[in-house]
Amino acid sequence: LYLDITGKTSLQQEYKDREMELEDMTTILAQLISLLEELRNYLLPDNTVVPPLVDMGVMTPAGAVRKDMYDKFKQINRFLECIDDCIRGESLGDKELNIIDFGCGKSYLTFIVYYYFSEIKHVPVRMTGLDLKEDVIAFCNELAEKYGYDKLHFIAGDIAKYDMRNPLT
Repeated sequence: LYLDITGKTSLQQEYKDREMELEDMTTILAQLISLLEELRNYLLPDNTVVPPLVDMGVMTPAGAVRKDMYDKFKQINRFLECIDDCIRGESLGDKELNIIDFGCGKSYLTFIVYYYFSEIKHVPVRMTGLDLKEDVIAFCNELAEKYGYDKLHFIAGDIAKYDMRNPLT
């Protein structure tokens, strides 16, 4: 940066030029990040039909991620990446995992975790979702049946009263 003592005009123009360069670089960087996101290898890849994500409205029936749901798609994948990091290096073998989702609500992530273990990792898994809302639990059980997820069950109940030694499913 230089200072022209003869007038402020050249100094102001220099600032404006640098400001424009910075804005241009920011735009280019944002475009590069967007392209890298598209090329990223997600655990749940785009253009692969994942039935729960279709019913959630995240994907089209053809398996394409809906543009307005791309952030949700990335969030779901990031959640699975955290799980994947936790089990990396673990010998899961043929032993069935038993996973309980306390306070499962509408169970979006419960369905995705079941899909991840059963369809992607091919690890035997039994999952139980527990929540107080009986209507939501009934709906989730219908969806589990629809998808053929025979080891995914939902029960209405209070977390405080759940007995790990005597599970209901």
